[in-house]
Amino acid sequence: MPEPATARALFDRHRQALGLHWLGGEDAAPRPLRGDEGGGPLAGLLDPLHPRPVQVLGSRELDFLARLEPEARTALFAAMLRGPLRLLIIAGGARAPEELLAAATAGGIPVLGSPLAASRVIETLSADSEDTGTLTLHGVFMEVLGVGVLLAGHAGIGKSELALELVSRGHRLVADDAPLFQRRGTRVMGTCPPLLRDFIEVRGLGVLNVRAMFGDNALVAEHVLELIIQLADVDEALQPDTHRVEGTRHLRPLLGVDVPEIVLPVAPGRNLAVLVEAAVRSHILSQQGYDAGADFIRRQRAFIDQQQ
Repeated sequence: MPEPATARALFDRHRQALGLHWLGGEDAAPRPLRGDEGGGPLAGLLDPLHPRPVQVLGSRELDFLARLEPEARTALFAAMLRGPLRLLIIAGGARAPEELLAAATAGGIPVLGSPLAASRVIETLSADSEDTGTLTLHGVFMEVLGVGVLLAGHAGIGKSELALELVSRGHRLVADDAPLFQRRGTRVMGTCPPLLRDFIEVRGLGVLNVRAMFGDNALVAEHVLELIIQLADVDEALQPDTHRVEGTRHLRPLLGVDVPEIVLPVAPGRNLAVLVEAAVRSHILSQQGYDAGADFIRRQRAFIDQQQ
């Protein structure tokens, strides 16, 4: 299924799944979503460095805009309208700022609303490309202990900072921000778009050249995707007590392949680089048939049986 060509087509296709409704600019709905800039990811979070034709704003992005000085906010809106932006989606049931709606209307940009989280909206829109055998995801793709790992999570949670620490510990970067995945047989291979190759963006430091800083061995051109680590705020990752033994694990279908995914809570004081390495080592053991949680439960049951 090809991706929708216009805002109207996108609205019609995803209206029910995403709960879409018009907030403004419906007259501009027939406008094409792609301009002369060509391909690349269709949708993404608000990102001045890597703008997308469809920009999704959730509560975090709107909070960021609200904290800006009026002059800086106006300048950012103007920069957004000069780029490839063709459609705005306000996610999470948030209320769009009146000045943003006014700027979008003046620039001929349609605005849609959705009650779903921004990450869910982006994943649904990104799935439009799955039938072509390729998929672009928001995150950082790395080789950790020989395993292809996608670090995922909402904007600002620390994916790139974590990736930089992992690189400094000897692991290798494939792609920051927008890794491109392709189905090859029974495997999903990930690589970096040419424009982003060698670079990583870290908040406060800007864009860094990993090859220039760490050498050729700090990068790898492509790798098979074997594990997804979803970084989540502690309140977002709350799970029943059973997950204290088993962890928060499930399979995530991508391009028709089930990829193991682990939800890793982020909190002050947690050493995420060590936890990622431990998650990868645990994944390797599970691929070899060992389950630490099941082993622990068997040991507990044997101890109980001995007491009876």
